Amino acid sequence: MVHNTWIVGKAAKVYRFRENLLWIYDGYDRYYTSSSRLYMTYTNRPLTENLEILTLKTAMTIGHLLNRTVILPRFHRGSKSASECPLNSILHLRTFDSHFAGLYRESSFLQHPKVPNAVKSGLSKTFAVVNHDFGTTNSSSLYRNATAVTGAVIWSKFGNMADIKVLVFGSLCNVHVLLENNSRDIAFSKKLREAFYRADYKQLTRGKLVAG
Repeated sequence: MVHNTWIVGKAAKVYRFRENLLWIYDGYDRYYTSSSRLYMTYTNRPLTENLEILTLKTAMTIGHLLNRTVILPRFHRGSKSASECPLNSILHLRTFDSHFAGLYRESSFLQHPKVPNAVKSGLSKTFAVVNHDFGTTNSSSLYRNATAVTGAVIWSKFGNMADIKVLVFGSLCNVHVLLENNSRDIAFSKKLREAFYRADYKQLTRGKLVAG
């Protein structure tokens, strides 16, 4: 506990413990030991911080559509040549957790001793979301040069893979997933608009909202 007194907020403290494999509490939801939960993860190459956050939004959207928990990659702080960093270096964890708690896991999750071997060894090959068979160029200024993919297409390609514990995707930085106009997707879109505020590692203050 002493190690985390200088990190502000319970969500950030718990996240930091989990990221460093110093947390063993499993909880009622079997955070680590569930053998039925499905996961996905993705490759995060060095980008600007705003682009990495937009890419995280895409990953959370795909997880929402496929009912899979997102295992986070490492992120990057500063310039494109910056070193790797955890999520609390770029986002305000208390706000993020208020919308997405339980729907993601830290980047070190698969190294935790409580995670079942069936999950650790259940990784798929690396899939690309976008190919030349579908998708249209999206003119949105936030996702310029990205390919827009509908939720229906995501489900048709990856929705029937319940035998795979961890779906592995390549980079999602040029992908924008379009959600449908139904109550479930509208509620999720609201989360995406409200959850992503900038912060630094210590989480002292909540910075600007990242639009998109």
